[in-house]
Amino acid sequence: ASLCNRCLLMRDGRMMDDGRPSSIILKYQDAGFGGAAVVDYTNSPKKPGDELARLLRAWVADHHGQPNSEVAIQHPFRIHMVYEILRASVGEPYPNIHLYDCKGNCVFVTAARVNRATQIDPGIYHAICDIPGNLLNDGIFSAGLALTFSHNGIHVSFYDQNALNFGVVDSMINVPTREAGYTGPIPGVFRPILDWQVQAENLTEQVLAPQ
Repeated sequence: ASLCNRCLLMRDGRMMDDGRPSSIILKYQDAGFGGAAVVDYTNSPKKPGDELARLLRAWVADHHGQPNSEVAIQHPFRIHMVYEILRASVGEPYPNIHLYDCKGNCVFVTAARVNRATQIDPGIYHAICDIPGNLLNDGIFSAGLALTFSHNGIHVSFYDQNALNFGVVDSMINVPTREAGYTGPIPGVFRPILDWQVQAENLTEQVLAPQ
């Protein structure tokens, strides 16, 4: 994804598809050869977790709220995580997400704000992480999903590494960072839209440096 601008999907010696690397990689993953944008362990006998909590489901949702393996670069999206608490404890556990790029570099780790003094009861909980548009650059990303307790030291009930895989897609049409008409790649993991100030200087004034 980081080295090529074209990718082929092959199966049994036959070409199945041809296109942008991010799109082809996601089709490869969705076909069952790798991770996908939706995981469901609800009916699995081996759910990630331990005696305190287990991961049930997770998915990437686009700005329409629909599960999707591709999200447009200019739109916000969400990562959903549904888990089951099996034992009551003091202090809410921290659902957290570990995001990596296609090279395996950690992009960021984020955790929910919780109340450490609250009694947490057994049950099913739904955590949602909002990721703003125009933050991540075009490319493939994977999200590791974890749940961490801190009522008796640090205890990680589950960490499903690379649980979700999705692509951020730059359509290069009507995207704010493309207003100048440039259509080539832009390096970096992040591609935020930042506030700038540009103004003409009064050339008749002289600015003297302190002596």
